[in-house]
Amino acid sequence: SSLHLCRLDDLRDPWEGKWSRAALEAFRAGAPLNVATSIVENAARILNMGLGKYYVSCWHESPSQSAAFWDQYQHFCGVAVRSTVGRLKKSKGLAPTFFIGRVRYLNYENPESAEAFFASGPVNNSFIPVFLKRKSFEYEHEVRVVVWSGTEEEECAELNLAPTAKSFEVPVDLSELIDAVFLCPTSEPWLVDPIKVLLKRFGLPNILVIRSDLYDKNIL
Repeated sequence: SSLHLCRLDDLRDPWEGKWSRAALEAFRAGAPLNVATSIVENAARILNMGLGKYYVSCWHESPSQSAAFWDQYQHFCGVAVRSTVGRLKKSKGLAPTFFIGRVRYLNYENPESAEAFFASGPVNNSFIPVFLKRKSFEYEHEVRVVVWSGTEEEECAELNLAPTAKSFEVPVDLSELIDAVFLCPTSEPWLVDPIKVLLKRFGLPNILVIRSDLYDKNIL
């Protein structure tokens, strides 16, 4: 009954949570007068020090199944959970606070990619780069759930920014979170009933169980 979040600095992409060099150069060269260069550099330094305080749950946003994602993750026996942003919000208990947003995909070698941030808010908001990734990952269409495990005092005073636990668990109501469970397209049709029995045993009898027909030979 919890949503598993991985520590941001444990993800494969080494640029997770970091401003690109091009963005920092653009900030230094073109920051408005009310944004001092020292603030920009200090924000980047604090964020890099505190990456181990951010935890993320990564979701793929799409109205249809992704053959690429099934092939990447299923390993011949995978399942996929379908939900919505509304369900995510409704399923969470009182604590901790989490943030939900679409990931933006930028050309990290293009200095112009930083200009939009001057209009969207202070560049020393450490959550902005947590929702940025390089263009190479655009196929993911990611919606990200983020938890900051530090305190406001730590963020302001740069205290205790050492990495913490490897993962973070957010208590959720699974009956609210899960809209449907999909079995991978290479699974056997008879697996649907055992999955229904399993869900019922854990108090989730009303969740749809659907076997993907992506590779079924049912062409008319």
